[in-house]
Amino acid sequence: MASQSTPLRVGVIVVTTAWDKHKDATIAALKAGKHVFLEKPITSTIFDGEELIKASKNCEGIFFVGHICRFNPRYLFNPLAHW
Repeated sequence: MASQSTPLRVGVIVVTTAWDKHKDATIAALKAGKHVFLEKPITSTIFDGEELIKASKNCEGIFFVGHICRFNPRYLFNPLAHW
């Protein structure tokens, strides 16, 4: 645990907010120089998705999109969620 004299340094941000909030949170994290793991879908509109991808190309952090919802217990025990 970091002490008060040692600031906590965060290198990776995981964005799992509501879809319509993904773009702003992700762009802010990338502009801050953080690596970002973004839950799918990346945005709620194509326009926002294109804007987010464009912004990710101009940042130092690594931008990664993935699907973590399958690890949620609601999906683990749903027979329709397995293919």
